[in-house]
Amino acid sequence: MEILRHAGEELAAASADLEAAVTEVRRLERLRLAAQELEAAIPPESNFILVNEEGSTTLLRRDPRLPVSLECDGQYSGPPPNDDTAIREVEQLRLAGARFLVVAWPAFWWLDCYSGLQQHLRSRFRCLLENERLVLFDLSGR
Repeated sequence: MEILRHAGEELAAASADLEAAVTEVRRLERLRLAAQELEAAIPPESNFILVNEEGSTTLLRRDPRLPVSLECDGQYSGPPPNDDTAIREVEQLRLAGARFLVVAWPAFWWLDCYSGLQQHLRSRFRCLLENERLVLFDLSGR
């Protein structure tokens, strides 16, 4: 009986490991597809805002070695406290040269949380891409 219990525990652990591996493969495939879509949609010389999972906004050039981020005294200050601040941050980055705004699936909550910002974006800028991986706005206007 002890052997069967031990075999069952090993099988359960192996099953959990397999499930974690499958989940990671799916995540990596999603990232690969999102990267391809961004590569196709954003011209090489264009700057873009990337909203990350924690809700911070970062201005990136297509060369990822050159990020510029909105921070408070050199420290990440967390997601904006409200819609007005979120809009102000996006507009500051747009004026600093961001041509696009990208929200990837881990940060989709950001568009729901900041519904005023989402309304601001959708009413002023063209949404170039919207799928289960990305929402991409062209910040150069309609």
